[in-house]
Amino acid sequence: MPLKSINNNPNVAKKIGELLHQQSKSLTVVDIGARSGASTYWSSLGKALRIIGFEPDREECATLNKTAAETNNVFYPYAVHETTGSRDFYITKTPNACGFDPIEPEFCRRLQTAILRNSVDRVVRLETISIDDFVKNNQVGDLSFIKIDVEGTELSVLKGAEKALRDKRVLGVEVEVWWEEGLKKTPAFAEMDIYLRSQGFHFFDVAMNYLPRGT
Repeated sequence: MPLKSINNNPNVAKKIGELLHQQSKSLTVVDIGARSGASTYWSSLGKALRIIGFEPDREECATLNKTAAETNNVFYPYAVHETTGSRDFYITKTPNACGFDPIEPEFCRRLQTAILRNSVDRVVRLETISIDDFVKNNQVGDLSFIKIDVEGTELSVLKGAEKALRDKRVLGVEVEVWWEEGLKKTPAFAEMDIYLRSQGFHFFDVAMNYLPRGT
């Protein structure tokens, strides 16, 4: 695909929001990896919007809930993965780079920015929950949209949401992905595409992000 054909301002979420707003329907967005809050393009829905967010950093999660006090939004201090249980979690120098996998040194040896952001300070053990278990335990209704940005385990999170993808009328998924397996043994775009197609979804839009190489 030529670069000039790529839309660097993807609007699938915005379009879904506008459509539901026109139909006077409410919209439930599941935001997995909710640090700093939901994307601003959902704000036009006002009180018709409900966000169920997940942020394992308890301090950040408390801040998000304080900010959301007068909205329909609620954030949970849970780490989401494929299964409910516990896993090692890598705390990095940059808070928004924390995740369940460390970086791959060989892949990153010329990506100095990535190395600095993902340098591990410590490892903690976190309890995990799958989206399917959360939905079942909390009797959550239909989910309109799922956004996942969890630093490398996006496909695992989706596999833990298979029943929700099938039964909860999910209209779209926004997910961070690498074109090739790379930074944290992240599944390549092709693997993500195959899985989502198997669940009845089709690739719609993309926003590109580039990492500068070292010299």
